[in-house]
Amino acid sequence: MVNLLLDIQEAAKARLETIDDFSGVDIFIEEKGDPVSQMEQALAKRSLGVYIATPVLTAKTQDIPGPYFMTIQILVQVYEVTAMNRAKQGSGKTAAFLALYASNALHLFHPEGMGGFRIATGRPAITSSLDGGILIYDVNLETHGGLTTQ
Repeated sequence: MVNLLLDIQEAAKARLETIDDFSGVDIFIEEKGDPVSQMEQALAKRSLGVYIATPVLTAKTQDIPGPYFMTIQILVQVYEVTAMNRAKQGSGKTAAFLALYASNALHLFHPEGMGGFRIATGRPAITSSLDGGILIYDVNLETHGGLTTQ
């Protein structure tokens, strides 16, 4: 069986890795390894990191085989240790910059075999928060898709 959750994360990661502005920025997905430890190491080393969470799937009806998910929420988070990153030796990139570029790179992206990614509607597309000196931008996207019946 196809792992729809992992496929979505890997497609988003692969797309971001093709963008020059993400070079030198570690990108992690929840389904591979220990993303918490990986992010801590990336922030200590580079002061920036991107995390792609496991998508949230919502079915609108129980009557479609598969099942088919009308809304698949995709969350891309950009982390920045501002004190380190905005110093002279910083990357020159900010979490806000990378969040905007992630939304641009992933909006209307159509991975093979999946519904196209779209910026989220009905909820904020990009939000930010601060967690103990770490600035976090959330980029909210959506797609749709399902599993085939066997």
